Amino acid sequence: MKAFKVFILRYKIGIIVPILLISIFLRFYKVQDLFVFTGDEEHQLSIAQTIVKNFHIEWVGVATTLLVYITGRIIFGSVTATMSSFLYATLPLIIYYDRKFWNPALTSFTSLI
Repeated sequence: MKAFKVFILRYKIGIIVPILLISIFLRFYKVQDLFVFTGDEEHQLSIAQTIVKNFHIEWVGVATTLLVYITGRIIFGSVTATMSSFLYATLPLIIYYDRKFWNPALTSFTSLI
């Protein structure tokens, strides 16, 4: 465990970049096949479309992964930040809800800001 901690402390940037790449891949891979669009999403999309054009909600999930790392590093240290950002980037339930456009999708992002 000590060697793992030393490795993370030494290669901070080299660790977060692959985690962010995994986060991007898992959120954008076959996104069109898994997109669920019901009446709820249609209403929210029509409101959001008037505010923002050509913005993908998946980028909020990727930004949240980075915010989890930054917040975790400030509060708990690099080891905890790396593990928590990796979990956020790869947990299937979080990825599923990051792909949907509805109000709870922005909860994690706004909480970390």
